[in-house]
Amino acid sequence: MIYAGMDKEERNAIIEERCREYGISPSYDYDGNALYVPLMEDKIQFFENCENPDLKEVIGNALTEAMGSPYGDDSWTEIW
Repeated sequence: MIYAGMDKEERNAIIEERCREYGISPSYDYDGNALYVPLMEDKIQFFENCENPDLKEVIGNALTEAMGSPYGDDSWTEIW
């Protein structure tokens, strides 16, 4: 779990682990803080609550790829 004021090294380790799970490389700001990557559960909840049909299609494709389907696209790292 990530929370405000968390030690940078601990927070970075959590985000780096998420990136490994998603098969992406972590990105960092100028201070060495890993840029936030949400949990898959957070992404799924956002998808389920999305009311914009076009955005929901894009998110659905992204989640399909994130879950390992060969039919998804790889833009999911860019839409969050």
